[in-house]
Amino acid sequence: MTTMSRDDSRCARLWPSWTLFCAVGEILGMVVAPGCTVFANRLVGEPDSMFERVTVMTVMVGAGAIDGFSSGTFQWRVLYSVFPKLTKTSWLKATVTMAVLGWFFGMLPSTLTTGATTELVQSPNLPSGVVAFWAAVLSVVLGAAFGGSQWVVLRRHAHNAWTWIVANAMSWSIAMVILFLAAAWLTEATAAGIVVLIGALASLLAELSVGAVTGWFLLRLRASGD
Repeated sequence: MTTMSRDDSRCARLWPSWTLFCAVGEILGMVVAPGCTVFANRLVGEPDSMFERVTVMTVMVGAGAIDGFSSGTFQWRVLYSVFPKLTKTSWLKATVTMAVLGWFFGMLPSTLTTGATTELVQSPNLPSGVVAFWAAVLSVVLGAAFGGSQWVVLRRHAHNAWTWIVANAMSWSIAMVILFLAAAWLTEATAAGIVVLIGALASLLAELSVGAVTGWFLLRLRASGD
């Protein structure tokens, strides 16, 4: 009876701990991106040549590595209490690798396209509904890919680890909806302070939602992995 109480207590702490640690890890990692953007702009200015564009991409991919390291480290601190045999190195390798690939492929179009090509691509004014739809589709794909990278490690420690892929696909799509709705509130007339405030709150809510959704799945993995 005492053992069951301890297990229930650990379960009750696991979900909020995971949610909080996920949010903190992601937010700390995301803080690096604006700093890297400023650094890249000061380093090469507005990139025109292929060398300058590759330089900017390299800097931003580095930001992705830091983002993945921060996120993976905070996640592992909670996961280790659930799966003691899960090593920090293996989890970080999976998380950082996917974060780097995500930033790489995200920066690839702007790196390979010329100014004229970019203007041609950006010229159509797509309806917000179309943009929201494709943003949701992209977030599901990226979330599933991210979860798949971590699943390779997690499957050695838990049954039904494939659900981790579903968890990330769901959580990323929810986060994208939150960010899109927040962006839809903003206009050119919105004060800079309000833009920063809404952006910060939306990012925090998005990251908390990712932690909450994946945390619910983590509870199921924990039960099946014991």
